[in-house]
Amino acid sequence: MRRRTKILIVTPLVLLLLAGGGLAGTWVWAAGAVEDGYETWRAERRAEGYSFQNAEPDVDCFPTTVRARLREPVVASPQGWRWAGPIVVGQADILSPFTVRITAPGTHTLRTDDGRQLRADAETAHGRVLL
Repeated sequence: MRRRTKILIVTPLVLLLLAGGGLAGTWVWAAGAVEDGYETWRAERRAEGYSFQNAEPDVDCFPTTVRARLREPVVASPQGWRWAGPIVVGQADILSPFTVRITAPGTHTLRTDDGRQLRADAETAHGRVLL
């Protein structure tokens, strides 16, 4: 095989491997950034007196979306209210990481600080957070 033919075959393969490695590195970085940012936020809220249950995120990235799931989280405030929700999913595109789309269809319950219990069954529940 001639040298020029080898270069024409090897060069695209090397570029493909570099691109794949770069994308995989971006996924690892993005997942770590989501976990670190969320944990920092949660630590700040704990310092203010909030408590959390079922609030450990499952984070995944593929192929261009970072997704975090909370499985039936519960948040209690120092003021006395308590919210319990269904599975909550937040996701952002790697190319637009500061826009997080949130979905949380299902049953939401809120116990107010005066002890009232409110319940909302949402067939769809979605929002958007701009960071």
